[in-house]
Amino acid sequence: MGISVWHESCWDYILVRQAQDNFNQYHQDIMKRQTSAIIREMTADGKRVPLPEPVNIELEFSAIDTGGGFHDPILDFSFRLPVDNAGALEGQEVSVSMLLVDPTDGDNTLRLNYRGRLAIRSGNKLESMGRLKDEQVSRAIVKFIMRSLR
Repeated sequence: MGISVWHESCWDYILVRQAQDNFNQYHQDIMKRQTSAIIREMTADGKRVPLPEPVNIELEFSAIDTGGGFHDPILDFSFRLPVDNAGALEGQEVSVSMLLVDPTDGDNTLRLNYRGRLAIRSGNKLESMGRLKDEQVSRAIVKFIMRSLR
């Protein structure tokens, strides 16, 4: 009878351990951080876009934090900028390159490139929203975001 009790409790232990391991394996923390930066310079399809005033860009980084790195990273961003020649860029899909600067640390910079549409909103302001995900989110992007959150 002693062997039978041990045998049953052993199986209970194994089942509980398997359940804990499965939970730990699939339980991952989703990290979501929001910050902003300043666009110092910008080009659209290789042509410089004049920026008459500092332009803020809102950034939201989200990823699954596994404790040893990030999986499925996504960077969402949006900005509005005043441009005299806004009509020339409006509605077209363009390749945009921006130099971003952390407002609290001028040494923390990032060159961000994406392909997207620019739309005119409220007067002569161009507005754009973009998303980079998975392989498009480089280590440099993650480093910039983490440093700007300090």
